[in-house]
Amino acid sequence: MKQRRIYNPAQLSPEELKASFIARQETLTEMLRLLDKQKTDRPCQHMLLVGSRGMGKTTLGLRFLQAVRETPDLAEAWQPVAFHEESYQVTDLADFWLTALHHLTRATRDSRWEDKAEALSADEKDPQRLAAYALSVLIDFSRESGKRLILFVENLDIVFSQLGDEREVHALRASLIEHPEILLIGSANAVFEAIRHRGEPFYEFFRVFLLEGLGCEEYLQIFRALAEREGKTEVTETLNRERGRIETIRRLTGGNPRLLVLTYAILIESPLSSAFKDLEQLIDEQTPYFKSRIEELPTQARKVFHCLAKGWSPMLAREVSTATRLSSSHTSAQLKQLVDKGYARETRSEREKRIRYEVADRFYNIYFLLRFSRRGYRRLKLLVAFLNDLFGPVPMRSMYLATLERSGSGAPEDEEVPELLGALIPYVANDSGFAEREDWLNNAFNLIINSIGTNGANVSAFGEIVRDISRQYQLDLDCFSDKVCRGIELLQSERFVEAETECRETIRQEPENLFARFLLGFALGGRKHFEDALDAFRHVTEAVSPDDAAQLRIYALGALIAEAGILFTLENSGDASNVIGKIPELVNQDDPHPLRYAATEWLRLLGEFFSEKDHHEEALATWRQASQYVRPDDPEWLRLALIKTLAEKGNVLVAQKRYDEVVSILESFTQYVRTDDSATLRYGASLALFALDTAYLELGRFEDWITSHGRFSEYIYMKDPVDTRQKFAKLLATRSNIANLLGCYDNSESGCKKAAELDPECGEAWRVRAEAILRSDDVARLEEAKRYACRAAELMPAEPAAFHTVSDVLARCGNWMAALEKLDRALSVAVGQRYWNTHDLTESLINLAAAGWSQQVMQIMESHPALTETMEPLWHAVRAETGEELESLPAEITQAVIDIRKRFSEKKKMLPKTTPLSI
Repeated sequence: MKQRRIYNPAQLSPEELKASFIARQETLTEMLRLLDKQKTDRPCQHMLLVGSRGMGKTTLGLRFLQAVRETPDLAEAWQPVAFHEESYQVTDLADFWLTALHHLTRATRDSRWEDKAEALSADEKDPQRLAAYALSVLIDFSRESGKRLILFVENLDIVFSQLGDEREVHALRASLIEHPEILLIGSANAVFEAIRHRGEPFYEFFRVFLLEGLGCEEYLQIFRALAEREGKTEVTETLNRERGRIETIRRLTGGNPRLLVLTYAILIESPLSSAFKDLEQLIDEQTPYFKSRIEELPTQARKVFHCLAKGWSPMLAREVSTATRLSSSHTSAQLKQLVDKGYARETRSEREKRIRYEVADRFYNIYFLLRFSRRGYRRLKLLVAFLNDLFGPVPMRSMYLATLERSGSGAPEDEEVPELLGALIPYVANDSGFAEREDWLNNAFNLIINSIGTNGANVSAFGEIVRDISRQYQLDLDCFSDKVCRGIELLQSERFVEAETECRETIRQEPENLFARFLLGFALGGRKHFEDALDAFRHVTEAVSPDDAAQLRIYALGALIAEAGILFTLENSGDASNVIGKIPELVNQDDPHPLRYAATEWLRLLGEFFSEKDHHEEALATWRQASQYVRPDDPEWLRLALIKTLAEKGNVLVAQKRYDEVVSILESFTQYVRTDDSATLRYGASLALFALDTAYLELGRFEDWITSHGRFSEYIYMKDPVDTRQKFAKLLATRSNIANLLGCYDNSESGCKKAAELDPECGEAWRVRAEAILRSDDVARLEEAKRYACRAAELMPAEPAAFHTVSDVLARCGNWMAALEKLDRALSVAVGQRYWNTHDLTESLINLAAAGWSQQVMQIMESHPALTETMEPLWHAVRAETGEELESLPAEITQAVIDIRKRFSEKKKMLPKTTPLSI
């Protein structure tokens, strides 16, 4: 991998420099055009590159010199000379010309010029004569070689300030005018004193190139070039998925190329991060520089700068004076100094005559807001979330939020919570741009755990499995004495001391009762008496051989699984793996169904245990072993154990982004599902499809996803129990929503139609079907879409999304007043709910404002104050659209307002009779 030299482009090889120079091509072309037009008998048109730190001044200057060397006509006429180091040693004009001679030696690899510089320094002590002699040597080079010199001097403003005596600056100007043999190209962080005002020595002397921040396409172009250079082809997928995240960072960093390269590194290292976390990491990496730059300022200037940096918006001088408790004259003097040094800049709005001040490098502002302002931190976080939603492909998040909200409100039955949330967990886990992702996942897992309660997969499940198998196959039930059954019940209620007593009493009466010892191990494990528990389990496994009856081997299997779990808890994973390795000695594919079922189900539970401890490789290995004991022709209850195992394995692989493995494992699972299977197995198979579908989506295999969507519908029948049909209907509506987001509207509609047939009161099915018609832009069916949307609102009166969809349909029909009313109703219903679909709401408000209803949109936003905070740029854009004069705003928000108002203008052209809704 090629090294990314972020802070010193001079260390790049010519090939690396050329490959890394992606943006600023137009500026480079213009600089070369100017160079080509320079007249030999007239003073040169000198150039100055102006831009804040990291804007690419050095890279552009060096690339310009390289282009001169690579262009035959230019290389024959010009000698590029770069001042590679900071010119801190230059304190007079003599130093300037002597330094040029030293760098000329480096550029030409001819030591004569450096030798002459050293000789002059030794022989001549008068600064003015020394400067004249050194300049004369440079002219000698030009005449001898037939080439004119290009001097590229970085931080020219600092060099001028170091010259001290203004006469030196005037002398430099005179020399450059007198000698067309020398072209000066400088760089500076800001337009500085010596060139700003009429009467200054270099006023209108340079052709100034202002290096602004890069645009979105330039950003993406550079990302792709970096990825290609480093052979990271997977970055393309990240770029496509993270448009909102990247655009948000671009805007908040001002399009700074250096910060862009750092952002690229973050994307590589943390592809599943978020825009706000990226911002925090960039701030952390830049903090030492921020501190050093601020510490360079005098005390009062630092105080004024701190005031500007903490401000959300540009400030008037009197506002700074009040905040810093400095006099007006002192404040004005400090502001002027900060502007001259490039720390601050002047700004004024179109309608305001007064000058305001803000931090020149907006990233300083973000640094201060994150570090020193609680209110600013919150406001910035809301802005990041809004920009990420405004510019990113995130409509799918509405489904995450609405489902979690409904699950937490008690709307679905408890037994439906795991299925509904489990269906979305793989999607949420891979949606790195979703700001609430971690909170969503934590809340979802908590809801699932609470819905399962103590009846989930715990240690007592082992006993239940054995008892169920024995009863179903009419095996020897003598081991199930009353005390043993009592022990199972005590274990289920986690009354481990009493369970131990019952089991020990049974063993005292029946020393050969292996099942009692088996349960004793669980009771001891529950009491954290792990060594005693291991002894109990080992007593069982040592008493059973591979040739024993299936029932005895079932006990031994359970004991091995439990022993492995305890060893793993004790962090003895090596011995745990050895114990699991003994399982094939006790069971194979030709064994009776009960034995293979026990092996499959217990290994599945052990895999769950490993996965919960974040030991996913051990979990995957355990599930892989469990899958070996089931055949397609096995009884349904045995195949169901396999389906559960495959689903869990698929979800873990999805979380690890191992999509090819997911497909290879799950594509064949349909052979274990039959049309005449029970609803329980078919429902389990439908859940397993979600992991497979996630892999299809991530791999871009959309046709396969659509096929899978159709297969899902085949797993449910009208004859199935009502509660099962209701569960299927909700899952089918969720899948149909995903089909909408993929642009597969026909598939979405067919899924919703089936869901409504299964459960006519499934409101989400009606809502998603209305959305499918809207997204397909089928104007002839708008009345039909309205019926579906209104039906959804009737069935889900507490669901904001239902009324939002009704509003969108009415807007498409041109019924704007009714659309506004329903949108207001949606927002009123959403009051008190934690989540809201920001992306679609933003688009709906933009459509309404573009249609000429800005005043009403502003009233809606005012009546729901949270919107003016969470959608601050949109709020200001709507205000401006009504003709209201805006106060001075931060640069990022001002630019977002401009972009949103452009959207208003674009959409106005599309609105006359039928309004194409932007989804």
